[in-house]
Amino acid sequence: MTLARADTDVAIRTVETHVETTAGKPVSFSLRQQLGDTEAVVEASGEQDHWRTRQFDGKQWREGKLDFPAGAVLSEGADLLEQAARASGQTELRYTAFDPSSLSVIPVHVRFGAQESVDTPIGKRHGQRVDQTMTINGASLMTVQWVNTDGTLIHARTPMLGTTLEVVASSEADANRSARGGDLFDLTTINPRNDCPNGSVVRTSTTGC
Repeated sequence: MTLARADTDVAIRTVETHVETTAGKPVSFSLRQQLGDTEAVVEASGEQDHWRTRQFDGKQWREGKLDFPAGAVLSEGADLLEQAARASGQTELRYTAFDPSSLSVIPVHVRFGAQESVDTPIGKRHGQRVDQTMTINGASLMTVQWVNTDGTLIHARTPMLGTTLEVVASSEADANRSARGGDLFDLTTINPRNDCPNGSVVRTSTTGC
């Protein structure tokens, strides 16, 4: 994504990667955030009784330790919790997610709704409505999602900086600027869960640019 400031284009790019066991236990994570020529990096991996962290602020690396909160999950763990809740017919779910950008936990409240149609930037879609509320620094961030029967995202709307960020699962042709119009934020998520043999790890990467 490019941000125009004082007639100068500033590139914005975020790459977040989670490594977890197939049961959803966190193994490691990394986060790279680029703003123009500046890049910040956070890396962490679990050891016997703690997590080892490395942080780069654009100038120097710092190493430290992190007590990963018991019961907190990353993306695969959250997906598994939501899948189990959906399969058992639950209408609500609460869990604690870990946020690599702040190295802190985020309470998450999920409400599973009914099947409904929704208008998206590339046409009408149909899926189960899921309302998600995350509490970040005392403030609530509410996202509305529509998912298919296995929980795969179809469409999502999230308020952000006075506007609404919309995410739509689509083909590459549908996602081009001429088809979409207006501002376009490319978000690519790679989750090779189905390709992982039993006992291996799941690596989930999300790139926004």
